[in-house]
Amino acid sequence: MSAAALCQHPVAVNPLQFLASRDGWFDPSLAPPREEVLEIVAGAGFTAVQPDLGADEAVSNYAHTLGQAGLRAGPGYLSLDLSDDPAQNRDTIARARVDAARLAELGSPLAFLSLGTGPGHPRFDRPAHGHSTDGDRTARARDLLVATAEAAAAEGLVTALHPHVGSWVETESEIDEVLASGIGFGPDLGHLAWAGADVCGVLTRHRAAIAGVHVKDYDLDLLTEARTNNWDYRRTTAAGVWREPGTGDAPLEEALDVLPSHVWIVVEVDWSVLPPVESVRRSASWVTSAQHHRTTTHGHR
Repeated sequence: MSAAALCQHPVAVNPLQFLASRDGWFDPSLAPPREEVLEIVAGAGFTAVQPDLGADEAVSNYAHTLGQAGLRAGPGYLSLDLSDDPAQNRDTIARARVDAARLAELGSPLAFLSLGTGPGHPRFDRPAHGHSTDGDRTARARDLLVATAEAAAAEGLVTALHPHVGSWVETESEIDEVLASGIGFGPDLGHLAWAGADVCGVLTRHRAAIAGVHVKDYDLDLLTEARTNNWDYRRTTAAGVWREPGTGDAPLEEALDVLPSHVWIVVEVDWSVLPPVESVRRSASWVTSAQHHRTTTHGHR
């Protein structure tokens, strides 16, 4: 039985495990060939995957590749770099609009919309605390995200704010400010917890705006230690804070109870102590068992 067969929510996976490096970041050279990854994903029982559409690749070619694997396009991802230069931000919006059009053509139901992070970003070395908070910058971030969402909507694609630890929108207060604009919401449960947010409280407060969520589990003691001791992004991830759903301390059942049934669930586990193939399979098993339990105990909403 597929991972989504008994699921009231549409489900996809973003198999980041194959890119995650032992140093706590990502290395695309670690990944097997794309067709092999898709075969593993489908074999585990998933029926949808976050698109990995090459910049110069024909949409029809990638759609064929997905079809050959027995998969469909799940939610996509648009990463934006916030600049102090309005012209650069306009260019960012224009590029995102092109990417949004390609995702819409592929049939992706929505895109998570996030500000970028990574080595060199001021919050990458001091994550999860709102380092160097600046009200004007948050307002510029909000404006960039809203303008990009409007551009994507013009191409037929729904978008949802995806707060990311290490980016300029990571804390609960920054999330609230951006969402006050009316933009959609697509949080990562693990990143909410890492930034010290009340996970279920945030979901409940913004329930009407939620279009999708990234689901991962986590070791709460490690997250707490990381926050308390100001670990950087790499150290926190490399410590093994992330877990496959159902194997950690995240309030997954409570979180799922908050979500309307149309909301997409994207299972995404970054670096894991498990080998990537086993991590994907464990994640798929959780989806099957968790959604079967919810269907038989709660019924469809």
